[in-house]
Amino acid sequence: MVIIFFFFGYQKWFAYEVERLIPYISNGPLIFWLYPAFGMRGATLFLGVSEWTFGTLLFLGFWNKKLGVLGALGSSVTSTFHGVSRWSSPMGGQPGKPKPIGNPPIRYEPQRAPIEEPPKPIPPPSVERPPLPVGV
Repeated sequence: MVIIFFFFGYQKWFAYEVERLIPYISNGPLIFWLYPAFGMRGATLFLGVSEWTFGTLLFLGFWNKKLGVLGALGSSVTSTFHGVSRWSSPMGGQPGKPKPIGNPPIRYEPQRAPIEEPPKPIPPPSVERPPLPVGV
């Protein structure tokens, strides 16, 4: 859990993640307030710092159980916020039924490899032996 919180928190420091979180934060019923409070960049930094904080509390819980409990509670809260935001975003919801808010999601069609003919079978070896060379 500590390693996962570290990597998730680390992702929030990049502009790519700021763009990816727009539908989740703007449509999330529990975290919609992050953009008005912190702005787009500040909202993701807030999430990254909170994930690092909860991961650190979980790590310190090895030595101090009260800090571990705080980390576990924070982990539960972030999991709840993530799940609710995922289901309320236009890209979340039931599988195969995205909600039509804003631009529709881009469908990904994998390219299919051309089907090749199966290799021709190798003929069985002949029963006749070839003649031996002269002088052997």
